[in-house]
Amino acid sequence: MTGLPFANASLLDEATAAGEAMFLAFNSLKQKRKDFFVSSNIYPFIKDLLRSKAYFLNINIVEGDPNDAEIFKNNNFFGGIVQNPDSTGKVNDYTSFAEKLRENKAVAIISVDIASLLLTKSPKEMGFDIAIGSAQRFGVPMMNGGPHAGFLAAKDEFKRMLPGRIIGISRDRFGNKAYRLTMQTREQHIKRDKATSNICTAQALLANMSVFYSIFHGKQGLIDISRRINLLAMNLQSELEKIGFVFVNKNNEIFDTVNFNCKKSGFSSSNEIVSYFEANKINLRKINDEFVSLTINETTTLADIEELLNLFVNLKNKNGNLKAINITDFNWVNNTNSNSVTFSNNLRRENLTEILQQDIFNKYSSETQLLRYIHFLQGKDISLCNSMIPLGSCTMKLNSTSELVN
Repeated sequence: MTGLPFANASLLDEATAAGEAMFLAFNSLKQKRKDFFVSSNIYPFIKDLLRSKAYFLNINIVEGDPNDAEIFKNNNFFGGIVQNPDSTGKVNDYTSFAEKLRENKAVAIISVDIASLLLTKSPKEMGFDIAIGSAQRFGVPMMNGGPHAGFLAAKDEFKRMLPGRIIGISRDRFGNKAYRLTMQTREQHIKRDKATSNICTAQALLANMSVFYSIFHGKQGLIDISRRINLLAMNLQSELEKIGFVFVNKNNEIFDTVNFNCKKSGFSSSNEIVSYFEANKINLRKINDEFVSLTINETTTLADIEELLNLFVNLKNKNGNLKAINITDFNWVNNTNSNSVTFSNNLRRENLTEILQQDIFNKYSSETQLLRYIHFLQGKDISLCNSMIPLGSCTMKLNSTSELVN
């Protein structure tokens, strides 16, 4: 998906992956440089974790605009991170940013939405060294904000510095494919105090859920889901523009998030809009007193879009001259799986042939087939049901022999 050759099995979440990527970049330059650039348009929860981790490593966080040429005059940067789509919902072409960081021998990191990668330019195409993100969008429930399987993908030169378990394809004595742990760079029993990371928890179950989601839908199914998300968001913004809402980004610059200026749209502050939607049991994201955003996802229905539009109409209908909206009146409603690409040319992904080409993503397209495949995999596992395996140290500590007695 990212176009980069190595990715770990899973991390705790997206913010953790960002912190690990920063630490990897820090170590790659032998900790000789102390400054790390963080885009001002990265999500707040990622910024908070980066600041916390940086404090204990004596790293200096420099926050700013990635398009500001002045930032590249700093020769003490060991790396920098940007978000795509960014916190305002805008999809960016960060090719120039990545190139200028690499010219300074710094590590270029990007935090990405995995669903957007099926439509937008990949980290590899933009020249990034590391890509991080969350696999939540691929079939994992929200679960009150987490946990979600975070991922970290990187260039070949960083493969032995990646946190997480690296799975490789091998062959058994019969010549059949076998998957095994190729590298265990994270585990402290290998490096102890020199371990790449001190993270002990991997969201393996959630990572597997995302894999099965990808297997079930396949490459074309995932592309269709991403296109539908994008078309719903784009058309929601278009319809709201018609009734007087003013947006931060253009239609061909957004993937799933619409972000509007409340004051320019005729409201006193964002609180007026947020509180109205809360009363109707819908949460909007309040960015500050001036800006509010909302995000479309793969579970959003046409009925949801109609409800949203009519709530905005009621909010805006101070003079009583706006009519209620019936979504079936719109031409685009029956075209939510359109093959048309809405992004401007410099933001589109050029090469989709390199992703999800393995046979597994083209075999199991029905629920019955997928369940049989999962059962087949289960039968390969040696567990306490049909054998006896050594328990891990964590399990041994929590389950003493006396506790197992009836």
